[in-house]
Amino acid sequence: MPASFFGIVLGLAGLGGAWRAAARVWHLPVAVGEALMLAAGVVWALMLALDLEAGFVRVQPGDGTFSSPPLSEREHIPRE
Repeated sequence: MPASFFGIVLGLAGLGGAWRAAARVWHLPVAVGEALMLAAGVVWALMLALDLEAGFVRVQPGDGTFSSPPLSEREHIPRE
């Protein structure tokens, strides 16, 4: 998963923070900002779990050492 995907979380959190500020100024529903912040947290946790599941660090069975998988095993987006 490209690191730029984590920008999705930053956008959601920024929108949630902006809504929180707007709720104080213009008396908008506070729940919308809180829901956006919750969504940002859930998306971040999901993306982190998927990134870790992809196996950037694996424990070698038996000897307890860590290694990175070969590039051929990692998912990647081909460059054009």
